[in-house]
Amino acid sequence: MRNGVGLASARGSGTSGYVQTNKFHRDASRLTRDAKTNEGWRARDRDGGAGATTTRRPSAAILEHNALRAIEVACAELEERMASEGASEGAIEAAIEKTRRDGRDALRRRRETATKAKSEARDESTHGVMQRKEEEMERLARAFGVDKRERDAREGDAFDRELQQTLREEKRAAREEEERRRARERRRAEKREKKAKKRAKKREKRERKERERREKSKRRGEREAEDAKRNAARFREELDVVDAEIKRRARG
Repeated sequence: MRNGVGLASARGSGTSGYVQTNKFHRDASRLTRDAKTNEGWRARDRDGGAGATTTRRPSAAILEHNALRAIEVACAELEERMASEGASEGAIEAAIEKTRRDGRDALRRRRETATKAKSEARDESTHGVMQRKEEEMERLARAFGVDKRERDAREGDAFDRELQQTLREEKRAAREEEERRRARERRRAEKREKKAKKRAKKREKRERKERERREKSKRRGEREAEDAKRNAARFREELDVVDAEIKRRARG
């Protein structure tokens, strides 16, 4: 506090306790100056002076000039491309003339379309607005798959208690029917799954039997080969014995 101005204690004030400038104070001279300045700007706006806000409208001449310039640029690019390709002057002139004619025709059609659109102003009367709204609602109903006749016939059904009770019962019956259908589908799916498992088991059993049969056949073939080998060895031994006996008798 200084000269009776300020806080007795800075505690709890969130400040250092020193006297600070009031940033929001505006003296009388400044208020008067601002009022005069604002009044001057408002007067200039009313008079359409330099400070008035104006909306610039597009220039039709500039737009047409830009469109014609784009056509000529396209013609110049076409001429340069055909000249680089080695086309004759007659072909180049014909192509340029055709491009220029097509561009001007397209520009004229756009201008006529814009003029026709401006001339055909929408009917802003009450019945015209209602008709457009009705057409919009019909398009929306077709998009959502709603029948207009059914919608009009059921208008006000929300206040019919008996009808609402009937609709609730129908919804409940439809829901129960849907649950029963889903239960049937689940049972069918379970049956199909059981059949698939049974077929898989049968297939696995057949494959196991086929593997066992092949292994048994393989083992039998191996045994037969071993028996044939032993028989051949025994036959050779018997032949050797017979040969030895023949030689012994021949010497005796």
